[in-house]
Amino acid sequence: MLSIMLSCIEMLLEHNFASREPLLEAVKHLSQEEFTKDLGVGRNSIRDILVHLVNTEIYWIDHVLRGIATEQIVSKDYADAESIREAWKSVETNTREFLRD
Repeated sequence: MLSIMLSCIEMLLEHNFASREPLLEAVKHLSQEEFTKDLGVGRNSIRDILVHLVNTEIYWIDHVLRGIATEQIVSKDYADAESIREAWKSVETNTREFLRD
């Protein structure tokens, strides 16, 4: 049963990895104002939504599955989609290491 659950988690994460780049490509041409504008719903801005997605992956891999506390990233530290892409690449590397172990 555990191997089936891990297989499902791995499939979900692979889907996330494949979906990430098109998502970031779609928002990279937004102006700074458009990227950070409070949309009045959910996580406020597109930047905040993306940072939330990065933090969700950090939380699930490190906290829930590895049992370790790690710092979450903060929206104000990321000015554009490219800076979030770089942070997400680092998180993806950590996630892929977890999947290999």
